[in-house]
Amino acid sequence: MRVMKPARYTAVMSGAKTFLDDGWNCPDCGGNERHTRNLTCRACNGARVPSVFRTLPSGQVVYVPRDENASENWQQRHLRTQRLLDQKAILNRLGPVVVGRYCLAGGCVLRAGSVALDTEPLMLAVDALLSGDPEQSRAAIEPLIQQDRELALCVRSIAQALAAPNPTQT
Repeated sequence: MRVMKPARYTAVMSGAKTFLDDGWNCPDCGGNERHTRNLTCRACNGARVPSVFRTLPSGQVVYVPRDENASENWQQRHLRTQRLLDQKAILNRLGPVVVGRYCLAGGCVLRAGSVALDTEPLMLAVDALLSGDPEQSRAAIEPLIQQDRELALCVRSIAQALAAPNPTQT
């Protein structure tokens, strides 16, 4: 980013929310001011806000989608993000769980500083192990055993720690 988009890099590093992109013009309004985070046109995005948010007589502001499909996609992405944050919070409460070369840190299983199992697949495996269904447990743990027995043992240890009535650090 520093080389390809120096204006954006400078804006991000300074904490600015927008920057002027000389190599780009908005196809709708022709402006070149963009948001640093998602690269949307500042003017068009600002104009969109009043068209999708309504203030009720009670003073409450509500979202009114212009496109139901786009709204549903956003809702799904938002719920997935929230679920991942919740899962990471649950895993972080356990503290470090170390089995051989694998350790639980930051909501995922790491090996030598690299992510071996990210939050979502980790929690799917943990949920399957805690389901009590032998078929689900087997389907979750067999691929992990094939990858590495220590990884499977680490996931099983995480599941046991979460199943404990009062999770303590392992």
